[in-house]
Amino acid sequence: MGFARELGKILWFYSRRIYYSLDICLKDIWRLAEDRLWDARLGIHTCYDDKDLEERALFKDEVIYRPTSYHRIRKMLEYLRPGPEDVLVDYGSGKGRVVAMAVRERLKKVIGVELKRSLCGTARRNLERLKGKQTPAEVVCMDAVDFNPDEATVIFLYDPFKYRTFIRVIDNIRENLLSRPRKIRIAYFDERYAEILDAQEWLKREGEIGHTRIFVWTSKKVPG
Repeated sequence: MGFARELGKILWFYSRRIYYSLDICLKDIWRLAEDRLWDARLGIHTCYDDKDLEERALFKDEVIYRPTSYHRIRKMLEYLRPGPEDVLVDYGSGKGRVVAMAVRERLKKVIGVELKRSLCGTARRNLERLKGKQTPAEVVCMDAVDFNPDEATVIFLYDPFKYRTFIRVIDNIRENLLSRPRKIRIAYFDERYAEILDAQEWLKREGEIGHTRIFVWTSKKVPG
């Protein structure tokens, strides 16, 4: 009787793990198909990772290109609801998937910031053939630490670079708000450096968007 009970516990434990793994697998397959369907719908090509590191960032802490899922982008835009007065900046914009989705909304402007020249070229071609565009957009090819966020009111960071560049970018945003006070929102995926944002006196964490692992911070008054 004891053996049967223990065997049952083991089988139940592993059956739950198999069910969980299968559920995750099926969701990943669905997201993969969804991404390709959205690319086809928009008339663009943004899928597949890009592991080449042709250009180097100032701090040599760039990361390989991995596109944000359309599911997460749609959830983010639904939550943030940027409007005609907003300028959305996507740091590490890659092939332009976030930019492409954002310009289908009525914003003031959308800017993609990307280090790698080949990805910038792909993003610009995608913008040229994009269907349903309602907002002006541009893709600037430069190191994120050199970008001037003077227009930004909504900022998206899909884990685009590592620690030293992240610190410099956040410092740049803070300094910019000192000279041009305004409300901004920062949406950041995966929380790798969330403690840096939490430590900023001028930012307040709102929380996670659904179950997307995208977290949002809103600016407060920037201390001088």
